[in-house]
Amino acid sequence: MFDLSATARRSTSATSWRKGLAVTAAATLAVAVPALPATAAGTSTEPGSASASVLEGYLGTTPIAGMAWSEASPSTNPGPNRSQLNASAAGAVIRIAGVDVPLSDVIDFGQAGALYSESTATSPWDNHAISGALSSDGSITLDRTDGGFSPVTVDLLSVLRKAGVSGLTNSLVSRADFELGIGGAELTARNGRFLDPDGVGGAGRYRVAQADLDLGSPAIKGAAATLYDAAGRMQAATEDKINSLLDKGAVASRFPTGTTVDARVHADLQDKIFRAILAKPITTRNHIITVDFSTGTMTVHLDQALHGQETVDGPLLPAQDVRPGDPTGLNSQNPNTELVDDELYPMVAESIHDLMDEVYSIAVGVVLGAVDSSTVDWTATYQPTPTDGAVATWTTNLKGDLSRQACTSTGPQGAAFCEGVGAIEQAYGWSSAFQPIRDYWTADNADQLFRLAVDDIKTGLITVPVRNALAPFFDVLAKVVSLQVNHQDSDTCLRPDGSKGVSKLRVSALSLAVLRSQNVATINLGNAGTKVDACSPEASATVLEIAGGARNLADAAYSEADAPSNPGPNRSGVNASVLGNRTISLGGAQVPLDQVIDFGQLAALLSESTATSPQDARAVTGLVGADGSVSLDNTDGSTPAPASIDMLSIMRKAGMDGVTDLAVDQLLLKLGVSGSELQAVKGQLLDPDGVGGPGRYRIGQADLDMHSPLVASAASSIYDGAGQVDRAVENTLNPLLDLTALTNALPVGTKVTARVRSHMQDSIFKAIVAQPLTTKNHVLTVDFSTGKVTVHLDQALHGEETIDGPLLAPQVNRPGDPTGLNSQNPNTELIDDEIYPMIAETVHDLMEEVYTVVIKAIEGSLASVTVDLTATLEPVPGQSATATWSVNLMGTPTAPTCTAVGITGPLLCKTLAAAITLAGPTVTKLATVLHDYVTSDAGHQVFALAIDDIKTGLITIPIRKALDPVLQIVDKGFSIQVNHQQKGTCADGSTGSMDLSALSVAVLRPQAGPRINFANTRLHLGC
Repeated sequence: MFDLSATARRSTSATSWRKGLAVTAAATLAVAVPALPATAAGTSTEPGSASASVLEGYLGTTPIAGMAWSEASPSTNPGPNRSQLNASAAGAVIRIAGVDVPLSDVIDFGQAGALYSESTATSPWDNHAISGALSSDGSITLDRTDGGFSPVTVDLLSVLRKAGVSGLTNSLVSRADFELGIGGAELTARNGRFLDPDGVGGAGRYRVAQADLDLGSPAIKGAAATLYDAAGRMQAATEDKINSLLDKGAVASRFPTGTTVDARVHADLQDKIFRAILAKPITTRNHIITVDFSTGTMTVHLDQALHGQETVDGPLLPAQDVRPGDPTGLNSQNPNTELVDDELYPMVAESIHDLMDEVYSIAVGVVLGAVDSSTVDWTATYQPTPTDGAVATWTTNLKGDLSRQACTSTGPQGAAFCEGVGAIEQAYGWSSAFQPIRDYWTADNADQLFRLAVDDIKTGLITVPVRNALAPFFDVLAKVVSLQVNHQDSDTCLRPDGSKGVSKLRVSALSLAVLRSQNVATINLGNAGTKVDACSPEASATVLEIAGGARNLADAAYSEADAPSNPGPNRSGVNASVLGNRTISLGGAQVPLDQVIDFGQLAALLSESTATSPQDARAVTGLVGADGSVSLDNTDGSTPAPASIDMLSIMRKAGMDGVTDLAVDQLLLKLGVSGSELQAVKGQLLDPDGVGGPGRYRIGQADLDMHSPLVASAASSIYDGAGQVDRAVENTLNPLLDLTALTNALPVGTKVTARVRSHMQDSIFKAIVAQPLTTKNHVLTVDFSTGKVTVHLDQALHGEETIDGPLLAPQVNRPGDPTGLNSQNPNTELIDDEIYPMIAETVHDLMEEVYTVVIKAIEGSLASVTVDLTATLEPVPGQSATATWSVNLMGTPTAPTCTAVGITGPLLCKTLAAAITLAGPTVTKLATVLHDYVTSDAGHQVFALAIDDIKTGLITIPIRKALDPVLQIVDKGFSIQVNHQQKGTCADGSTGSMDLSALSVAVLRPQAGPRINFANTRLHLGC
């Protein structure tokens, strides 16, 4: 069992409510659940991250379905990100005593559905989180124009029972609900410091419009019957007092001598008093409790127990200084101020006593308002003789109104009495006669009259029983339940100068907990929280960092400097073998860096940090020059050994879908990162090159290298396609053959035939695959021999060449954007939704390169196109010579061969061979005509049709099919930024801190993953 004798829930607020009332326990209470460890699922641990929600559990680290959870992190998801409360969301649970309980079992959001949260994170030092309502301009605000918020109802009794609290029987308390008017919370950090916009309650701000505890108790319900009895006593006292004040002698003196007058008063007040008490809930003057005796419910206004400022319960009487010395106002309280503690019951007990005074005042008011309507039944008896007399009766109220007159008589004297009694009754000045009685009924006189009559009922029959019934509940409430306003959780860090900074802060407008220190159950309402880098040194640098992880990794060349204790310059280098064992989280698994990164030249970079004063600092990553300095300028921009990131491996380990091995089986991001530099002089960040914002950076290469089986398999299709050029040549040139001149040049009767044959297929294919083809804009290179495709991301930004050779006339790929990989605006994406259309167009441009290659191959392979000739001389049947030879389109003939038939055949062969030799110029001319056609525009058009089949069907489509899914997924699944910057902003808008990374790669899908920053420098200056 939990020990209820101790609690760690108290606020440090000073309080002085001391009434000396003992808590009388009517039952023994215990909590029978095991203590739970303080565990929590983690959201982003990255400095600068922010999150907010309408409702959350322990520590605000586990989003609950539908509870308007939003979050942001500066590296992968800066926002603003917004979410709306969906109170009916499926799967919404809260953990109580280690068990998931449906949220709807313990909370009713009522009409509070229009609540939102929004989170924004722009840097490790600047962020904003808010939960609240939607304003007319679309922003989220804590304040509403009408000041009111629909309350959320928390079934406290259900929570306590599910938490294992025993002894809370229905005979004590049958209902216990918190009615909580949640406004929300807001937290803003600037330059690593949390702001306090309203100057009260610490950093951040919050809004709570209502904090009531509604209790249902049979003791309160039973008090109603006792109040009815008390009202009866008041009626009897009223009647007795009026009777005592009646001057019956004065009335009798108006009648004949011997007349006796008697009177009986009827006040008829009991039901009126009781109805007035039950008519509406009754609130004490200090506004701490309201009781509705008609339903047996009591509302403890916890907000009013803090102060005297009214919120939603109607006009406030003069302010009650309930807790002298404490802040006044529900929304001005110190952090973690308890609304429920061991001071609450004495306050409630005293208020129950005060409540009875309110009840008493209502009852007295009813009496004072109704006393005039009290009636007096008069009887006048006149009996001069035993047999002669009369009895007259009439009724008056205290206003003097006369009614119900009657008289009965016996004998003549009695008859005479009855005849005159009416006139006497009418003539009597009843109103004047009752004036002294009416004058008696003042508040003071009534109080003196009734207090003795009802005090024993108020105290012994109502106040004490109600207190005794509620005492056990408030006893367990004080020991088990914590309800805090302005609930705050924070973490601290140690600054280089030894002082402490606040690195994490979470504010909840209200926080309800059962045994808070043991995490049995926690419900936080209206939440906002952020983390900041509050303890950075003035200057620091590192070659590689994983956002959200530790920065001060010696193996990643971390250096830092801080004035005056550690001014530097301090220098550090990379230990690649150790750094490679560092891990990143991908798909829920920890993956060593060396499984996805080849550090290459990064391993040669150093970092250096210097801080000569709090306003003068420099951080740099780069190579060491001949003079021993670390600088960006110690490299010519080329990168012989770029770092290589295995993007395909990251995709698969992170769970990204959509890329098959057929499309791409290797995808590497090659980065020639040379360094970055930040410098501040007199608190001002320098911009030495005038481009890209403060600081500078250097990147020599940014290529996306992929191997595509789809592209590699295109080679065989390209070979087949090259054969189509041969067919086109043959089909075009054969009809152009004119053998007339050749026939005339040979012996009469010789028959000549010819056929054009093209053998350029191998030459064309070899030309296409001989070397990688690069587009004129240098954005794309394809090697069909290996299936390797390279997208030059640096060239996609601009037209300035880096390492790929002389550039043709600059290509303006992104008009209006800065030109030059090292001149880009902060946080420029290398791959975005513009990249694929650009690449698709570039693939088309690549085909122009293919066309040029093919035409050159054709023109260089004309010797492979031949005209095969046959000449047959047959003067008589059975005697013939058949000669065959060829000439290529370059005009080079082959020697003829001759086949003889018959006795004269050999002689005919000699004759035919001599004639063919003499006809050499004619044969050359025949080839020249075809050559000229092939090399003419008309010939090129013929080839273009054949080449188009290669370009489109055999090259363009496979490349696009390979590139499209890859680039789409890289665009949506990664952020690859050059000149990655994050800034901390001072109140005047100036920059107080800055991070600069030459290049940054973040995993965005299927959920926010790691961001890896390369060549990083940071300055953290004061404002």
